[in-house]
Amino acid sequence: MADIFHVSSVKNSRKLRQCDWCYEPIRIGEPYEAYTFRDGTDFGRTTLHRECYAASEHFAASGRFFRWSPGVFARGCCCESGHCECRKEAEARLSIETAWKAE
Repeated sequence: MADIFHVSSVKNSRKLRQCDWCYEPIRIGEPYEAYTFRDGTDFGRTTLHRECYAASEHFAASGRFFRWSPGVFARGCCCESGHCECRKEAEARLSIETAWKAE
């Protein structure tokens, strides 16, 4: 069982980072979530897009095995990449938000 501590929410990234959930870049100025973990002798820091952090929380709450490799999941989703219905919903939301900002 892993111990998670030092959870932080950053409003604006000051450097280019890599999301450990979807493996897409977190660009300068984008918000992100990060936490430190310890699992036995394994210790590290995880950085995620805010929507990927929410997906990881949902994934953990579902009781499924919680180890993953970077890039296995789509951005903001806990379905495996390529098999994601949630991605279609997210893309639809993004197109609506983009249209709203253009007005």
